[in-house]
Amino acid sequence: MKIHRAIILVTLLALIKTAVSQLQSIEQCREVFDSFMPCMGFVEGIFEQPSPQCCRGVSHLNNVVKFKTPGSRKNEQGTGQLERVCECIEMMGKSDHLPFLASAINNLPPLCSLSLSFPISVGMDCSQFRNMKELDAEKAGICGAAPDMGRGKSKMWKNITHGFHFIKGKSNHPMEDYVVSEFKKVDGHELGLFAIFDGHLGHDVAKYLQTNLFDNILQEKEFWSDTESAIRSAYRSTDAVILQQSLKLGKGGSTAVTGILIDGQKLVVANVGDSRAVMSKNGVAHQLSVDHEPSKERKDIEKRGGFVSNIPGDVPRVDGQLAVARAFGDKSLKIHLSSEPDITHQAIDEQTEFIVFASDGIWKASLVMSNQEAVDVIKSVKDPQAAAKHLIEVAISKKSKDDISCIVVKFH
Repeated sequence: MKIHRAIILVTLLALIKTAVSQLQSIEQCREVFDSFMPCMGFVEGIFEQPSPQCCRGVSHLNNVVKFKTPGSRKNEQGTGQLERVCECIEMMGKSDHLPFLASAINNLPPLCSLSLSFPISVGMDCSQFRNMKELDAEKAGICGAAPDMGRGKSKMWKNITHGFHFIKGKSNHPMEDYVVSEFKKVDGHELGLFAIFDGHLGHDVAKYLQTNLFDNILQEKEFWSDTESAIRSAYRSTDAVILQQSLKLGKGGSTAVTGILIDGQKLVVANVGDSRAVMSKNGVAHQLSVDHEPSKERKDIEKRGGFVSNIPGDVPRVDGQLAVARAFGDKSLKIHLSSEPDITHQAIDEQTEFIVFASDGIWKASLVMSNQEAVDVIKSVKDPQAAAKHLIEVAISKKSKDDISCIVVKFH
């Protein structure tokens, strides 16, 4: 009798373990299921064309496998995400669905006007990515959550160098700043992409922007003919998606300052919120962004039915909550907020020395540092990453307690 009870107990434990494992797998795959499910009818041969929802889902999964650290958009440690996406699609294929058709799989990328960054095949086999993941872990170790401090080693493109640094503030929440600092070739043009995303009430919206905003801008049909309109359209559409995904991305939001440097000759800066872009020309600071403070946009906020608090000892806030008048996300306040960016165009000439992109921890409405002070602090520092780090150190010495991210782009 004791033997039978032991066998029953072992069996029950095994069943519970299996059930828990399956539940964990389902939870880990939820994002992949939601993204790829609209494609199932096409890859199984039920429909002749992939739906727009399918193409958007595949585009999203392409971005998912580019596992991005807070300071980089590059696919430095993407093996884990690649394995996850592969295994989740493999799980879908092995469920009670029809088998995948090779012809449909081959037609999916051109019909959606994209290339696949993850594998789909008739006989899904994800073991190769498990092996790659183990090898990557042996070589470098796996980076998990957002670090409290980081840097982007200075890199050079022609006569331009760029680097970044970021550090967590003294608050109890995880790091909420995310950074983009890279050059890439698009349609025969060299683009420098630079951005600071300063999240609030969570980091998910800022992380989403780091992953998606530039891709959305560059996918706009008018990008080359009317760059400003393309940026405005992408800001609006990206914010709309963030609001639609508020259950996943949370109730928080993010400010943004983005800079697109086209062929090293023209810079287009857009921003919502209080992250800032400042250019140094002949040693003189020129602010390229606009601080969207509630006190400055009180009339527009009140027209939308909101109000701006003015409590002694505190900064003005939208509906007594948010210290910026424009931001991505913030669904509960969105009816009183705007995500419309201010945009400036700047030619790069011989007088242009460097550009600073930084979150408000550097500036805090000039209570920490003025634009000219920031320029003076780093004008003699040749290495851009060292300059970004030094600027943050000076801000901390002036009692800045916020998360701080900074990019410096130098022209030689």
